[in-house]
This record gives sequence, C-alpha cells and structure tokens, in this order.
Amino acid sequence: MSQAVASLHAQGGEGPGVVFIHGFGSDRLSWMANVPTVTQRAKVWAVDLPGHGTSPNQLVDGSIEELTAAVARAVEPVATEIKVVVGHSLGGAIALRLSEFLADLGAGFVLLAPAGRGQQLDRVFLQDFPELQDEESAFNLLRRLVARERLIQPAMAKHVLSGLSDERRAALRQIAGQVHKIQSVRLPISSEAAVIWGTEDQINPVPKGLENQSDVDLVLIEGAGHLPQVEKPSIVNNTILGML
Repeated sequence: MSQAVASLHAQGGEGPGVVFIHGFGSDRLSWMANVPTVTQRAKVWAVDLPGHGTSPNQLVDGSIEELTAAVARAVEPVATEIKVVVGHSLGGAIALRLSEFLADLGAGFVLLAPAGRGQQLDRVFLQDFPELQDEESAFNLLRRLVARERLIQPAMAKHVLSGLSDERRAALRQIAGQVHKIQSVRLPISSEAAVIWGTEDQINPVPKGLENQSDVDLVLIEGAGHLPQVEKPSIVNNTILGML
C-alpha cells in the first residue's frame, strides 16, 4: 500500500524557517492570522496533513505515527532551514514527534493545545466532523472551537463542507478513530518549547498540572477556546517570533 502523503506549501518570507502544522479537519488556511506577521521575519511553510487540504486521502491506518512520518518526509528537503515548528491540536502532537527527527538542528516548538497533553480531544467533535452534511450543522460544530462564537463565519462552514468528498470523509474517520490513542511525548532536553492554551478550550481542555511540566514554557490565554491562533493571534505570533 502506498505511503500517506503530506503537502508542504511555501508561504513566503526570508530568514530562519518556520513550519506550521494544522489540527484535525483543518488545513494550512487555519494560519491566515499568523503567516503574514511571521513572514516579516522568517521563511514560512504550512503543511496540509494527509486527508486534509490539498493532500491525498490514502491512509494505512490514520495513526499518529503514520501522519508524523508523512510530515517528516514532506519537510525533509527544508529540514536544515527549520528554526521553529508550530503545531495545533493534532498538529501539536505531530510536532512533538518531529522533535526526534529535528533533534540535531536545535529547532524550537510552539504547541497550541497539543493532543496528548490535554484531557483528550472531544470524541463527539471528532466523530461528528466527517459526517457533516449541511451548512447549519457545520456552522454549529465549528462554533464549539472558539470562546467568541462571532469569530466563526458562515464562509468557514462552506469551506469545510466543500472539502468533504466521500474519500475525504473516510480518511477523517480513520484519523478520528486513532486520536484517542495519542500519548504524551516529552521534548528532548535541548529543545526550547512553549505550550499555548486557551482557558475556555472545550475540545481539548487545559490539563491539570500542566504548569508543572518542566520541558515547556506555558502560556495560558484567558477567554480563548481551542483556536488561540485565531482568537488571540498577537500572543501566538509574539511567541513564535520570540523563538527566532
């Protein structure tokens, strides 16, 4: 069976490299509030995970190991340029696992509500997303991602539905069925990392004792939900730029 494929998209900019990895059901466009700022000081790429965005839907099992291997293959041509890896939710779990691949390069990590470190991603959200059939249900589901519901616009629901082909739905079901198996991974002692979490996150709530995890710097954002990169982009952007 063919390997899962992740797509790497150049976003522009010059300088040290920054790679963005989105979460479940999303795509590279989820970083629209971040890329323009970061490209002012860095060369930026954004990943489309297998079964998302422009990437093919073919998967073996949709496991975190399969997705991480696909991302590692995608970023390999630019690995020596990477200074910071930014990952959200499922993408945060993948970023953590990429730390081994990038260990000798001294890359830093910015992890937004990373899967495997929270209380566990909401299974209802994961199960419902691939089954969305109409704009109203998509709109209502997406509003659960944020604390300020007005940030979710009808156009976002249309964008999500437009990408849900039968093959895409099947791929997302595979991945959703594997997410609960993700285990926490600790970064190499030599890696700099920040974890950003919205205090109102309903999808992957802030875990107890997170402030005691010594391998990361914690940034809690009051009044933000599961999408701090959308709800409080300046805080996320400043954290990324602070690692360059």
